[in-house]
Amino acid sequence: GKEGIAFATVNTGPDRVVAIDLDTGKDRWTLEGKKGLHRPVASGDRVFIGGGDGIRGLDLKTGAVRWHFPVDQWVSTPAIADKIVLGAGYDSKVHAIDSETGKQLWEYAASGKLSPVAVSGDAAYVGDQDHVIAIKLADGAKLWHCDVKGVSHDAPRVVDRTLYYSARCQGPPAKGGGTSTL
Repeated sequence: GKEGIAFATVNTGPDRVVAIDLDTGKDRWTLEGKKGLHRPVASGDRVFIGGGDGIRGLDLKTGAVRWHFPVDQWVSTPAIADKIVLGAGYDSKVHAIDSETGKQLWEYAASGKLSPVAVSGDAAYVGDQDHVIAIKLADGAKLWHCDVKGVSHDAPRVVDRTLYYSARCQGPPAKGGGTSTL
């Protein structure tokens, strides 16, 4: 049958990500992180994990670290777009990393804490403390932004070319509301 792996992130004691074989229920491999680990994302034969010291690319079957892209502050769960790994850091930057080599392709500097990144089509979407920002995947250029006046711990969602973003308001709620159609 088709091979299946589930992941568990454990944040008590030493932080770790455990890969579990779905057929046997046995651990396949474990990655420990000294500065914290976030939820992993699998794509092809790789697994990508953000954490307290950057982003890692691992071999899906063995857990061997193929590369580590260091970031001085926490990086959220990455998003994947073809061969690009995107991680939003507490350093207020979106880091675009080549999924094969671990080399930075571009970075986008925002303001304040960032939400995790979402990807749809040829754009990445991220929220900062005041905006939702659309970023061109090819080169990291800003396509547009929308004022939201709040930050979220969740990535924006794109469904049928409509962007959804929930933000914790900072101050009195705005009148009205709205959606952005892509």
